[in-house]
Amino acid sequence: MRYVRANASVLGIDPIRIAAGGGSAGGHLAAHCGLVGALNDPADDKLVSCLPNALILFNPVYANGPGEYGDDRIGARFKEFSPADNIRAGCPPTLVMLGEKDALISVATAEKFRDAQKVVGVRSEL
Repeated sequence: MRYVRANASVLGIDPIRIAAGGGSAGGHLAAHCGLVGALNDPADDKLVSCLPNALILFNPVYANGPGEYGDDRIGARFKEFSPADNIRAGCPPTLVMLGEKDALISVATAEKFRDAQKVVGVRSEL
């Protein structure tokens, strides 16, 4: 994200209108860029924002806390990885698209994510 923003003029894009999106694990990565502040490369130029201006997520695996998907892999470090556990004011507006019969991400999980974003004043659609 920092590379894209820092090279926006070369890439021919508007640096203040960059959306991140993806499905499943890609949705997790996009959401991670927008919500989780951990795991920056020490060589990154922190003066260039890694925060996308919007998120478009398809069946995102974005809840990784206790009892959620991936919990067995990341355990106690879930706050470093789980977008759903890092919702705060100032996060990018988010559109989540999810099927009602998704086997990994429940509608209840998606509704909880949407509602938590709205509580802190972030536009969130499901």
